[in-house]
Amino acid sequence: MDQATAYRLFHEMNQLALSELIDYTSNNIPVATEKIDRSVFSGADQRTNDALCDFSRRNGLKPVGEESPEDLSVVRSGNYVTIDSIDGSGHYLKHVEGARAKKLQVPHIDPELGDNFDYAVIIGIVENGRPRFGSYFSYVSGELIMVDSDSINHTVWERGSNLNLYLGEKANYTENRVELGIN
Repeated sequence: MDQATAYRLFHEMNQLALSELIDYTSNNIPVATEKIDRSVFSGADQRTNDALCDFSRRNGLKPVGEESPEDLSVVRSGNYVTIDSIDGSGHYLKHVEGARAKKLQVPHIDPELGDNFDYAVIIGIVENGRPRFGSYFSYVSGELIMVDSDSINHTVWERGSNLNLYLGEKANYTENRVELGIN
C-alpha cells in the first residue's frame, strides 16, 4: 500500500469512527463494562470497532479490532490493520457523563476535563509482518497524527485545518495485557 492510500483510509476511518461515536452517544447512555484485563469499554467501543472492521474488510484489509474476537491467523498472515476504536474508554465515559450533566450539544465532550482526559481512535497497518503506517485521532481535540515507518519526513500532524510536520523521533508500543494471546 502506498502512503497516499493509507492516509486517505485513515481520514475516512477516523471520520467514520467519529460519526458512529456521536450517533451512539446521542441515542444511548453508555454503560461501563469491565473486560477480563480490568479495563472498561461500552457499547460505543463495540459499535465503532464493528464499523471500522467492516470498513477495513470492504477495503481489502483484514482487521484485528480490540473489541473483536481473537483471530491469531490474521496476525500470523502478517498483513492486517489493528484497530482500537476508543483508546481511553474510561475518559470517554467521563466526558459523556460531564456533557450530559451540563446538557451540552456535543454529547461526547466535556470541555472542562482538559487534556488529561483525552481519548482517541488508533489504527495501524501492518504489511509483511512489519508495522507500516499508523494513525492517532483525538476525539476531543480533533488532532490527527499519521506516521509512515519509511521516513519521519512522511509524518503529518493535523489539527483542524492546519497541516504541520510532527517531529517526534519514535513511537513506542506498550502493552500491560500480555496474558492475552493476541498481544
